[in-house]
Order: sequence, then C-alpha cells, then structure tokens
Amino acid sequence: MRRKFTVSTLAAISAAALVLGVNSAASSSFDSQKWRSEAGNLTSSNSRHGMSLDLEKNVLRIGMTKDEVVSLLGQPDRKKKTGAFIYDLGVGIIDLDFYVLEFDEAGKLKRFYFEPG
Repeated sequence: MRRKFTVSTLAAISAAALVLGVNSAASSSFDSQKWRSEAGNLTSSNSRHGMSLDLEKNVLRIGMTKDEVVSLLGQPDRKKKTGAFIYDLGVGIIDLDFYVLEFDEAGKLKRFYFEPG
C-alpha cells in the first residue's frame, strides 16, 4: 500500500513539474512583430502563448481603441458575434487556446482574457 502511494505521489509531482517547467520556459516578452507573424499558426510552437502573460500585464490597457489594438496585434484571427477579437495562441496542454479582447459600444477595450480551448 505504501509503495503504491509513493509511486502515485511521484507521478503527480513529476507531471506538475513538467507543466510548470513548460509554462515558465515558454513565457517571453511581448513582441508585436513576432505576434503578428504567428497568425495562422495553430501548433504548440506558436510563440503567442508565451507572450500572452506579458501582453496582459504590461501592454494592453483598458480604453485602447480597436485601431490601437489592430496596430499592435494585427487583425484578429476571427471575431465573436459580439464583435470581440479572438487571437489564436496555438495548442496548449490539451487543445487550441485563445486570447479574447472585448470592446464597449464606443470601440474601446473593456476586457481581455485568456480562454482555454
């Protein structure tokens, strides 16, 4: 019984370390040109995934206009029915992940968030 618990515990710790290691190694500073160049890349090698944290923390600002966002990120990969911009981040741990930007009636950025696939 004790051996079974130890093996299960080690497996869980190893899996967590792998996920944390992949996520921390993949994070990088936001680069507008690099972000734009990844349009259409739906693979796990899409560097947008790694840049999304810096984008959220240091680049995007509530109140930005749609034109400012497009100038920075390029045209969205698609739009929701609500008009929200969707940018593909490529395959994450399981499925395709997205970054969503919502605008108010005046076309100003009101909310932005990561959306797992």
